[in-house]
Parts: sequence; C-alpha cells; structure tokens
Amino acid sequence: MSLLNFPVELLHHILDYCDAHTIIFSVRCACKQLYAISNSYGSHQLKYDSKLKSSFNTIYNIIRPENVVSLIIINDHKKSNEVNPLISNFPVCKFTRLRTLTLHNFNDTELQHFLQSIKTDFLVSLSVISSERDHTQAWLLILSTVARSKIRTLMILNYLRATMENISWPIEYKLEHLSIDNCTFSNYCAILHHWPRLQTFVMKDCTMDHVDDKIFSSPASTQCSLLKSLAITQCSLPMKHLEKLLSLTSTLVQLKLWFYECGSNILSNGYDWTHLIKTKLPILDRFEFFFSNSTGFHRNTNSTSLAFLIDSFRTSFWLEEKKWFFACDYEFRPHKIRIYTTSIKINDFTDSVRCEVLSIDGVHRFVRRLTHKMVDGIAEESLIILDLGSNQIGDKGAQYLANALVRNKTLATLNLSFNRIGYQGAQHLANALRHNTTLVTLNLNKNRVQEQGAEYLADALQYNTTLTTLNVDEDASGYCVAVQAAVKIRNEKTLTIYKQRISEKGIQYFADILRSNMTLTTLTLYKNQIGDEGAKYLANALQNNRTLTTLNVRLNEIGDGGAQYFANALQQNMTLTSLDLYKNQIGEKGAEYIANALRSNTGVVTVNLRFNPIGSNAVQYFVDTLQTNHTLYCIYLDGRTVLQPTQNGYKENEPVK
Repeated sequence: MSLLNFPVELLHHILDYCDAHTIIFSVRCACKQLYAISNSYGSHQLKYDSKLKSSFNTIYNIIRPENVVSLIIINDHKKSNEVNPLISNFPVCKFTRLRTLTLHNFNDTELQHFLQSIKTDFLVSLSVISSERDHTQAWLLILSTVARSKIRTLMILNYLRATMENISWPIEYKLEHLSIDNCTFSNYCAILHHWPRLQTFVMKDCTMDHVDDKIFSSPASTQCSLLKSLAITQCSLPMKHLEKLLSLTSTLVQLKLWFYECGSNILSNGYDWTHLIKTKLPILDRFEFFFSNSTGFHRNTNSTSLAFLIDSFRTSFWLEEKKWFFACDYEFRPHKIRIYTTSIKINDFTDSVRCEVLSIDGVHRFVRRLTHKMVDGIAEESLIILDLGSNQIGDKGAQYLANALVRNKTLATLNLSFNRIGYQGAQHLANALRHNTTLVTLNLNKNRVQEQGAEYLADALQYNTTLTTLNVDEDASGYCVAVQAAVKIRNEKTLTIYKQRISEKGIQYFADILRSNMTLTTLTLYKNQIGDEGAKYLANALQNNRTLTTLNVRLNEIGDGGAQYFANALQQNMTLTSLDLYKNQIGEKGAEYIANALRSNTGVVTVNLRFNPIGSNAVQYFVDTLQTNHTLYCIYLDGRTVLQPTQNGYKENEPVK
C-alpha cells in the first residue's frame, strides 16, 4: 500500500513529527500530491537560527505565521538586530496559534518585545535562555507571561541568583512543569510556595549558602507542596543539606539525582538514604540516581572493594520492599567509581572494560559494554584477554580488579604493565590468584611490586596451578626474577636467567619449586652471583629432581663449598647429563669432591670446569674417575685440557674453540 493512499488527516499527523524545513524542502518537493498536502498542513514547527537564515526567504513565502504551532528562535547575542529578518516577515502578534515557544540568547529588550506581543491563548510551553548577566528582569517578564497564559511547562536555563523575596507573583497560576538551571535554596522555597500546583521540577543544582533554621520556619518553606517529581541533574549538595531540601517535598513520587565528584559519604551511605526516604519521602515510588567519584578514591582506604561500597544498598528495603536495584563499577581510566540505579539512562558512549558489582548478587565481574545495556539484570561477559597496560591504576585499582578475578571463569590473559602497582596491589592480586582457576598469563612488568610483593605472589602460587606466564619488574629484586622463573618452568623445558643477581631468598624459592618440577630439562643461570649458598639450594633440588638434564651455572662465584654440594647431589641424581661450572671459584678441593662423586654417577656425560683455579693436581682426580666411570664423555678442566675416555684409558686434547 502506498503512503499516498493514506487519508490526508493521517499524513498530516505524520508531518507533526517533521520540522518546517523538512516539510518545505523535502516532503513538499517529492511529488504533486505531497506538494498539495504540505501546502494544506497547518501545524508547523518552525526553527529560526540567526546564524543560519539563508533558507528562510523561501519559508517566509510559503508558511503563514498563524499555521505555526511551535517556534524556536536562536539569536546571535553577539550581534544586534539579528532577529529582525524574522520579525519583518513574521510579526510576532501574528503567531496566534503557538503552543510552544523557545527563545535562546535574548536580551531583556528583545525578550520584553516578544513576550508582550505574542498571543498566549494557546501557549502551554515556554523556554527562555537570557543573554543578560542579571536575570532578574527576565524572570519578571516570564512571570508576567505565565500569569496571563495557560502555560503548563516552563524552562529557564539561567542561574537564578537574584532574590525572589520582592517579586510580585501571579495569583492565577497553572504551571505544572518547571525546568531551571542552578538556583539558591531560598528561591527553591519561593517557587514551591508560590506554585503549589507544580508537579514536576527539574534543576541542575541548588546552592545552600547561609542556610539556617529561619528558612525552614518561614511561610515559603512551610507551605504544603504537591510536587510529585524532582530531578537535580548536577547535584553537589552534602547529605545534611539534601535532607533539608527534600524535607519540603513529602509528596514526591519520583526522585532523580545525579552527583558528580561527590564525597564518599554520598557514595556509601545506603543506610542514611534508607532513613531519609522512610522519614521524609514516605510515598516515593521511583528513585533514580547516579553517583560518581574520580578525584580522591585512591586515598580512601576505607573503600576496600566495590562490594563494600554497594553493601548498604543490598538490604531488604532496597531489594525486596522497593525493588530498586543498583550497580557499582570502577573504570580503570579515568579511575572513576560510580554507583547508580540500573534503571537510569546514562549517556555512556564508550565500551571500555570496567569492574562491576550488582546489588542483586554482590559478585564482582568484568564487563565491556555500554552502561545502560543490561541483560536480565546480569552483566557478566566472556572476556578472555584484558589489556589494561599504562592506565596507572595503582594499588587501589588493582584491588578492585583482584576482587573481580576471584570468581572470574573466562579471563586467560591480563596485562597490567606500567600501572604503578606496588606491593599492596600485588598482595590483592595474589589473594585473587589463590582462588582463580582460569588465568594463564599475568603481566606486571614495569610496576613497583618489589620483593615484598613478589613474596605475596610466591605464596599464592602454592595454591594456584593454572598460571604459566608471570612477568614481574625486569629491574626489580632477584626474588621477583625467581618467582617469575618459577612460574615459567611450569610449562617450559628451557630456562635462561642472565645477569639478574638472584638473591639468596630468591634462589632458595626457585630451588624449592625445581625440586618437584617435571617439565624443565635445561637450566642456564649465567652470571647471577648465587655463590655457595645458591649452589647448596640447587644441589638439594637435584637430589629430588628427575627431569633436569642440563645445568649451566657459569660465572656465579661458586667455590669449593658449592662444589661439594653439587658433588653430594651427583651421588643421588642420575638424570643430569651436563654440568657446566665454567669460570667460578672452585679450587683443587672442590674439583676433588666432584671427581669422587662422578666415580659412582652413571648419568653425567660432560663436566665443564674451565677457568676455575683447580690446580694441576686436579687432573689426576678426574683421570682416576675415568678408570671406573664409563658414562663420562668429556671433562673440560682448564683453558687447555680436555679429558676424554678411550679404550685404553683416556686422552688429553686441546679444547675445542
């Protein structure tokens, strides 16, 4: 069925959703029939912008002012007489059927001319933005218009700084809906007093300077208000002032509050809100709010978790009696915590990842979606990879993130590099790792974890068996290196640690992990200064390890004591095939320990003792060993001597270069 077959009345109703510019320059030009229908249409919505007035010559010749029901005029207040082209073609008095009128950037003279000349017989909605610094005169002009009209809706987008005490208010008032910018509390009281039939009140904020008990005992504040709906879109009031303001409107059915950068007392006082609503707003049916804080939450150590913040909104009053549900989330950048009702519409145009807790279950979860898009009240999503590198989330951000990790069942890779996470943040993450069973890769590189943070992680890894890749500060302590290495050998057959100066505690921890490791086959610890103590821990691990086949501990300041520890291990371990002790501090005695141990060892094939001060007598120790050991293939003793077994004994060769 063609649109043109519809009745004219129905087509006119469709045109009610189009502005005059669309009708004249699009619909009217489509065909002869729509041309005629457009010409007969008599309820135009006309918008005049003094900066974009080139197309109005055509409109002036087609539309009659009495056929305009909605008029929007945007004036360029920086220039004079910018609305004259409209007035010269459309005298104000000829707009006889106006229902809505919007005037932007008008000075008092222009505003007076329009409001005194306009026909108000049908006017039900008026919106005004004054360009004057002092809006007192504009307010008087608006009140005068309200008094002689049937206006039900009034919008004044200016801060009402001027006092209303001496203003003559209209006796006959029909106003039901009011929207204003900021106003003082005394003006708020005056509005409620003089317009008791007001049903809906919307404002940005209310200033409570010099509030005292006299205001609440004045006639303006004690007058009974019939207000049903109140919205404050950029509220900055502290709780005690907000309670005084709401005590004047016990008839409220709907309350909407938006707080930006509010204090923690607003964020976490669900019990106070419960008391306020029960005592001041007994018939409140719909409560929508949005609370946000991004300036000081890192210093608020009392806010231990998102669940803690939302806990006071999870009582039976909220969930069962009122059935008002909430969400609390943390945005990693710009480090913002928010608590809001799930029914509120938030203009959120980003899908950045954040941690979220819902009041219906109190469970932390990761989400990546627009805030207002909830699926059956639950917002959990199957995130597998989460890259939060270079977001500077710090310890507090790590805490919120860790809480979400505890029960997360999907995340496998998490990048937290360059985030200023210290040992406290590492502790939170470690606590999460104790319970998390899905995370495989965790990158904490370039943070401030330090040795204490690494200890927390090491302790957690006793319980976590899933993590296989852990990157901790490259320039941090040797203990961090050891913990990182301990995770790596869960899934790697080869490990090399080069010039990291592993601490004694670090090498002890790593050796304890190596003791039961069944994956690593080749370990190279080159120039890490582990010394004899480090050699002791490694040797003890070798007595139990049955997987490692190659051990390279070159340039590690190992002396005769360390050589003795390795010798003891070789008497038990028959898996190791290559032991490289190149350029340590092993003397003749240490060489003797190793030679004696190799007499009964059936696993080692090569031993490297080059550039150790073992002396010339040590050669004979290994010659004697080769008489009984038929597994050894090559012994590197110094820069010139290599012993290899033969059928007749052994041969001494120059080392392979």
